[in-house]
Amino acid sequence: MEKIAVLSDIHGNMPALDAVTRDLEQRGIRQLICLGDLVGKGPDSDTSVDRIRALCQTVIRGNWDDFISNPTDNQTLEWHQRKLGEERMNYLKSLPFSVEFYMSGRLIRLFHASPRSVYERIQPGIVWMPEYRYLRLRSIRAAACRRTWQGTEIFIMPTCSILPAKPYLMWAV
Repeated sequence: MEKIAVLSDIHGNMPALDAVTRDLEQRGIRQLICLGDLVGKGPDSDTSVDRIRALCQTVIRGNWDDFISNPTDNQTLEWHQRKLGEERMNYLKSLPFSVEFYMSGRLIRLFHASPRSVYERIQPGIVWMPEYRYLRLRSIRAAACRRTWQGTEIFIMPTCSILPAKPYLMWAV
């Protein structure tokens, strides 16, 4: 069975991304999906975008990827925008909100924050919609699960990063 790694929240942190990719290489994991937030916070947003484009077969939009190209007078965001350049910012704007695929006969839907918005967070212990309930899974800190007429949706939140800093290696299945 092929393993799939799901990454998220790189935020321009190349030392952390390098550590995660080394770990994935050692595990022999070649199928990578990124759930967004490639940019911001860390100093290497441009390199992060280039590396994720090269490594990941699927990349979706996070909240930072969504707003980074908006006009701003915030000096830090302007610095990231200049460093990214027009081509990378156009790439970030083009990223899809979510991706769906079938695995082991089940529909898998992946997104950055919630099924409604890249800006809405699912927090452990807080039921943000009545039809969701939280559960603990063996290797995952928390997940929200909802039964629908189409089946079960599970929203997975990361356990931890390989380093104390991001990005998250969410799971390898």
